[in-house]
Amino acid sequence: MFNTTILFTLVGGLALFFYGMSILTDGLQRIAGNELKKVLHKLTKSPLRGILVGASVTGIIQSSSATTVIVVGFINAHLMTLKQAIGIIFGANIGTTITAQIIAFKITKYSLPAIAIGVFLQLFVTNRRIKKYAELFIGFGLIFFGIHLMSEAFVPLKHSESFKQLFVIFGQNPLIGIFTGAILTAIIQSSSASIGIVISLASVGLIDIYSAFALILGDNIGTTITAQLAAIKGSIGARRAAMVHTLFNLLGAAYMYIGLFIKVDGQPIFLYFINMITPGNVFAGENIARHIANSHSVFNILTTIIFFPLIPLFEKIVMKLIPGQDIFEKERFIDIDKISIPDIALEQATKEIHSMGKYAIKAVEKALSGLYTNKDILKKVMEMEKYVDDLQLRITLYIVKVQEKKLSEEQSKKASILLHVVNDMEKIGDYAENIAKLVTTLQEKNHIYPKDSIKKIQKMEEAVLKLVNLSLEALINIDKQAALESSDLEDKVDKMKSSFRKDQIKRLGKDCSIPAGIILVDIVSNLERVADHAYTISKLVLLEVLVE
Repeated sequence: MFNTTILFTLVGGLALFFYGMSILTDGLQRIAGNELKKVLHKLTKSPLRGILVGASVTGIIQSSSATTVIVVGFINAHLMTLKQAIGIIFGANIGTTITAQIIAFKITKYSLPAIAIGVFLQLFVTNRRIKKYAELFIGFGLIFFGIHLMSEAFVPLKHSESFKQLFVIFGQNPLIGIFTGAILTAIIQSSSASIGIVISLASVGLIDIYSAFALILGDNIGTTITAQLAAIKGSIGARRAAMVHTLFNLLGAAYMYIGLFIKVDGQPIFLYFINMITPGNVFAGENIARHIANSHSVFNILTTIIFFPLIPLFEKIVMKLIPGQDIFEKERFIDIDKISIPDIALEQATKEIHSMGKYAIKAVEKALSGLYTNKDILKKVMEMEKYVDDLQLRITLYIVKVQEKKLSEEQSKKASILLHVVNDMEKIGDYAENIAKLVTTLQEKNHIYPKDSIKKIQKMEEAVLKLVNLSLEALINIDKQAALESSDLEDKVDKMKSSFRKDQIKRLGKDCSIPAGIILVDIVSNLERVADHAYTISKLVLLEVLVE
């Protein structure tokens, strides 16, 4: 009979499992996070390497969803191609099966001692290197204690015929089991938790291997919802990566569902094979937890092997399903609601600032174009400046969110610097609007000014644009050479401004009206301030503040 005691025990066990997974994942990411970014970025040049890296990283951080969300973030930040991402996504499906393998070892009796060790390290150890491992013990302990509670909650239900019949349906009709597993995992957004529930149900005899495997296939489909949610606000490339994850798991479940009807000695051929390689006869209910874990692992490994040669085809399919091209100035490299690892979050913020800088300098170009073409540019430049302001707000909020996490001294310093840099980029947008207003005034009043003054402004604009691009290159690539070149350009821009100012003063009242001369000097002054703010970034790189 299903009563409140069973419900509370089940919900409590699931809550502890979730909390344990969260603590464990955060702890592992903090320990491995500094290197995780480099590993994913550098070791994925081929699809096979991507699979190995995806499996390894997911095995370490115990979350395929986290790995896939990271991949979506990398594509958003242009740190990874879609082909590289496909390999990692395939590998993540293998890595996530480690959770089921660990659960199947039935080490729940060590859960409370593990929690005790973690709490002791947290409270009484002062050594930071040792103390950071406390979360691992606490996380593992809570996971297995949660599994224990869920198993205990299901024990009374094994005597309920109606409850048994509910799960018998899954074995008789695998499609219903797949659908149920997908819905369950999509709701709780944790394939590890749903696998834990499946093993708990099987361990007390409520479900057999047929029902369990159907639920596992559904679990593989439901887990793709996390990446889809992460990619909603992302670039086209990010949405394509999420679609690859969904297609991979859907097609994998589809071919395996068909395979369930191919029998050997009256048993589905796949489950027959799992029974051969695993101790105990699962069809007699023996060692079912280990059989479930092995079926989960072998299924994902087999699916990866089958689909590996089809990676180029996957790429073509998702590009057809999600057509179009990313428009650079419309991209969003960050998602304020999806901050995973501080290192990666700061990398995304840096990429967004780079994009913001590119857009801000386009606004400056647009503003100055009014001098050469005499077109109405004010409205367009004001729209562009508002866009830059919006980016500043989003990036600032994002970095502030990152600062709320536990950061290392280096990460904290970088976050503070990026806040300063994003303000410099916003100022460039402000100066673009100032220039546009000055140019519009010059157009409307039909003031007299010499053509060679405009040519000098054009030359200064070229130098400023080059300076901004070099500074952005220095920021994004930590390029000291680019920073040094921008230093020389900044001196050149200062001299050009000083020379222009002196020249205009001499020409006032002659071939240049006084109002026009003042406006032109103001335009050049705003242009020089753009250079000053851009050069601030280069100075930070030269001081090695941002050097890893």
